[in-house]
Amino acid sequence: MAAVVEQQQPSRLTPPLSPLSPPSSSPATIRSPSPIEFDAFQQVNEDPPIRALTASQYYLIHETYCSTPLPNDLFPWLHGIDGTNPIQNSFFGLKLQEECPVPIHRGVIVVQAEEMARSQLVGSVLPTDILDYGDPDDPEDDCSARGFLKITDSEGINLRNFKIQVAKYATISDIIVYGENGLNENVLNIAKQMAWAQKNFKEENSNILEYEVFVIIEPFSIFEEEYPELVAIDSQGIVRNKIDFSEREREEMRTLTAASVISTNVWLGNTQDVPVSNGLDPLDPADSAISLIDDNPHQFCVCIESHDIAETPDKDTLCFITEQLAQIPQRRISIDDIVHLDCISTGLGFNTPDVFDFAVTRLLDLCEFVSDQANNFDHKILIHCTDGYTETSLFAITYLMFHENLNLPQAYLKLQKTRSFFVYPHDMDTLLKIEKCIFERKGINYDETKRQEEYPWFYSTPCFEGSFPSRILPFLYLGNLNHACNANMLKALGINHVLSVGEDSRLDNKDFQVLYLNNLFDDGIDSLWNHLDSCVNFIERARLLNGKVLIHCRVGVSRSATITIAYIMRHLGYSLVSSYLFVRARRLNVIIQPNLRFMYELLQYEQKLNGKMGISWPLLAKDIHTLNMCYVGS
Repeated sequence: MAAVVEQQQPSRLTPPLSPLSPPSSSPATIRSPSPIEFDAFQQVNEDPPIRALTASQYYLIHETYCSTPLPNDLFPWLHGIDGTNPIQNSFFGLKLQEECPVPIHRGVIVVQAEEMARSQLVGSVLPTDILDYGDPDDPEDDCSARGFLKITDSEGINLRNFKIQVAKYATISDIIVYGENGLNENVLNIAKQMAWAQKNFKEENSNILEYEVFVIIEPFSIFEEEYPELVAIDSQGIVRNKIDFSEREREEMRTLTAASVISTNVWLGNTQDVPVSNGLDPLDPADSAISLIDDNPHQFCVCIESHDIAETPDKDTLCFITEQLAQIPQRRISIDDIVHLDCISTGLGFNTPDVFDFAVTRLLDLCEFVSDQANNFDHKILIHCTDGYTETSLFAITYLMFHENLNLPQAYLKLQKTRSFFVYPHDMDTLLKIEKCIFERKGINYDETKRQEEYPWFYSTPCFEGSFPSRILPFLYLGNLNHACNANMLKALGINHVLSVGEDSRLDNKDFQVLYLNNLFDDGIDSLWNHLDSCVNFIERARLLNGKVLIHCRVGVSRSATITIAYIMRHLGYSLVSSYLFVRARRLNVIIQPNLRFMYELLQYEQKLNGKMGISWPLLAKDIHTLNMCYVGS
């Protein structure tokens, strides 16, 4: 196959003009009414000035805001840079001690004044996301001295400072405050605090625009009746137009790791696939129709949970269970008939030869039991763990080697054809030792030299770390530089196109079509905007040729993940949020982390594709930060 090596030099300049890029000469993009039009809005408070909005007026502002192109000049300011830190100045190419000016831009922030309220408009944030409340127990607290939260990152350089984005963006935005019952004393009080914070910030930054604070004077019920598309959570607490990032990520993982067959009558899945009673009484007329729903649809007879503190059953226990299963009548397997077992998930505890021999003997006895039940008694077996792709991998691969007489590389490829999985690097050595034990137990000649000659990709260290690149779509993989450098592994997976983002894989041009974006760094400075369309088109051409593509950078979490998200947005027609969570779930044990600028450019790309953004920048950043805290803490 002729190679196509394209080297592109990404520009650090503002992206070129497009229908969805504001002119680079324009210092600001006006999103809410221009200042000369503010007088048309009734004042409900004179000092500080607060103006009124109706629901219909807010609807027009919201629609204009979402469809107006995002500006290109908010970085590096959005990183939390203020120009006073010499290290930051040097990193971002600012002159020593040079101020990083506040951008001339007019955004929109919408604030739900009542922190405990059930109802929310789309894009809402809370007062505590924006205002610095100081000491809540201070009796001399002066609301008029209230300011925005401290939003600079003076400690160092943080390219993924999603936490500060709501407060940061609020300083260059008109702020709209609302409550469930329309304008009341609490809503007005919150609006005043916002206006005072704007005044205080203006005194510190005299060159910024004059920003306004509005209150929506009509009750939330008007939005429910006339503008339901703006309702994130209704007055009954029911979610309408809001994506819970954590819940959606779990749903994506559940879909990805749902139980599937890996060998005859042997299934691999996640713990949610384990049949549980629906708690209904089939004799109760009220439950009779619902109780017809099968609570064991796959007819699992044995469920084996893999986890790191498991005690794998011994041979005597397995013999007893075999006798027990033989007594099950020839009928549908009920919940009460299912046998539940545990199995080790890692070799980390195998710290002596005796411990290893003991654990592996039990593991292979369990493989023999599963093989017997699945093939001689036609019983269905589910191997499961919490996430459905990590802790089950050691036993699943061991079973494939044991039952199907496969060597370790063959077992890897066999499982990969069925579903995605992840093996920790430290378990590679364990699996190699288990492979040898299986061959010895079955009397099969174990020729390690021949194996390494047949499967060089598997024994190519450090290129093969124990797991394949993440399969995002049947033809699309996301991985790291080591994956890209392992040409034999790519061939084994059928990958013949490689998109190298800022890292040179040095692949043989005779075997792969390569798009190489040279000299592109994950530094919060370099932009991917000029490359998104060409990269998406490269992937699409490969798909139309029935090819398979690997996208990679160094680690596979930022530059290459950004390109992958952009492709999902265009290929599947998903929103940015749905595409981000789709890719994030399928990256398995690696958490994707596009830097702030890349995520911002993806939001611009959503505007380009759809004519409007589906989520505001501050809310997108807040939701990403909240999701990340589930894994890394506060």
